[in-house]
Amino acid sequence: MSDADDRFRAVTAALAEREHLLRVRGLLAQDIANEDKRVQQLAVELQYERADVERLTTGVMGFLQTILAGEAALAKEKREVVEAQARLREAQGSLDMLKQQAAGVEARLAQLVPAQLEAELAAARAAREDALVHSGTPVGAELQDLAIRIESIDIELVPLADAVIAGDAAFRAVAEILAVLDGVASKTIELGSKRAEALAGEAQAKIVVLHRALSEVATSSFADPLDVDPTDTTFADGWVKGLFGKGTRDERLANARASMVARVERIGALLAPLRARHDELAARRTALLAERQRLVG
Repeated sequence: MSDADDRFRAVTAALAEREHLLRVRGLLAQDIANEDKRVQQLAVELQYERADVERLTTGVMGFLQTILAGEAALAKEKREVVEAQARLREAQGSLDMLKQQAAGVEARLAQLVPAQLEAELAAARAAREDALVHSGTPVGAELQDLAIRIESIDIELVPLADAVIAGDAAFRAVAEILAVLDGVASKTIELGSKRAEALAGEAQAKIVVLHRALSEVATSSFADPLDVDPTDTTFADGWVKGLFGKGTRDERLANARASMVARVERIGALLAPLRARHDELAARRTALLAERQRLVG
């Protein structure tokens, strides 16, 4: 067995121990709660037994009780006090033992820090994979092939993920403008020129970011070219002027809305194939990673 194997087995054993200790901690917590309740109940019972003895041994009433009940009754009550004390000591001892066990579990869990274990697992797995790759075995050759395929996917997936994020942001910004226009048309809100400029400027900036992100995407993976309509990267000024320019209020709103609907549709048409390709690559990558982990262990 290699050092890499030893390291991997040690960290996986530590992870398994932590999972076991977490389960034990939960069970101990319940046991402690139950035992604590029992201690409290037995303490109350002991108080009752002592009260009975005191009633038979103190004052005039105690004297009368002794005469009426006899010494046997007093002896019985004293015996019940002793028994109650013994039960309470046993329960308290059991509770203390459970608390000691819980403290030991907590101390060990404090040593098994999840973040450190995960980092060590990743390092151990990487060391084991490296040892297998250089072992000259069929498993090593398969791992090399998987590494190449994963890297190939990453080369396309990373810029594609950026483009999807940028596209989502641009789509939401344009859709927000459309929602505001619909609110103005229904007279639920008023739209001032400053707010319109801010909304349009933000949407335009996000479309520009999308345009730049698309330039990094591997276009050979798509049947149709993916690019932003040139008018969408410079629409803000003209759109705002048209919204507050000549014509009736309804005409200006209708024109502004029509252009924004078209913009939403264009960006949505770009996003659909981007998302589909991203999801396809991500699923393939997940499958390859799962296969690599199966081979490494």
